[in-house]
Amino acid sequence: MIDLDATNWINLGLLAITGIVGVLSWRGARQAAKEAHTDQQAANLAAVRSASAAEQANTIQKRLVEIEEKRERQKAVSSKKAILTAAIQRSGDKSSYALIVSNRGACPAKDIEVFVNDQPLNDWKEFLTKIPEDCKIGPGGTFQSIFLLFRAGKLMPPYHVILRWSDESSARRGWESTLT
Repeated sequence: MIDLDATNWINLGLLAITGIVGVLSWRGARQAAKEAHTDQQAANLAAVRSASAAEQANTIQKRLVEIEEKRERQKAVSSKKAILTAAIQRSGDKSSYALIVSNRGACPAKDIEVFVNDQPLNDWKEFLTKIPEDCKIGPGGTFQSIFLLFRAGKLMPPYHVILRWSDESSARRGWESTLT
């Protein structure tokens, strides 16, 4: 057996305490490293989420810009369009009516053609007001043609009305409806 004196016991005690402190320090460092790793993973995940949110916001912003640009183009095109419609309303006595062609667009209509029941309006003897060849209807304007209904006449309701015109949009445009 080994005979230990007090100095050896002190050295052995210091060695044991140093070992214990080393193990505890190692465990503390290991725990701190685990926590740092977990914190780093959380930070990485937050960065990925932030980047994803920024990308989504960028995509949405681009889409909003596209929509606004489309609206502006449509507005520019609409400002070059005439929008013609027609209506029939009583004008005076029981047999007198008016076919009213209105322009609700922002541009004048020109080269206007009106067909009633597949015939040009000017071919109907019942229409007292004929459409001039150079007829133009400005924005908010109307053209009114008076017509008379005769029991024996060919022009009887319902009236299939077709409008065709040109405007600044450079496309021949049209409208049609059956009016009673």
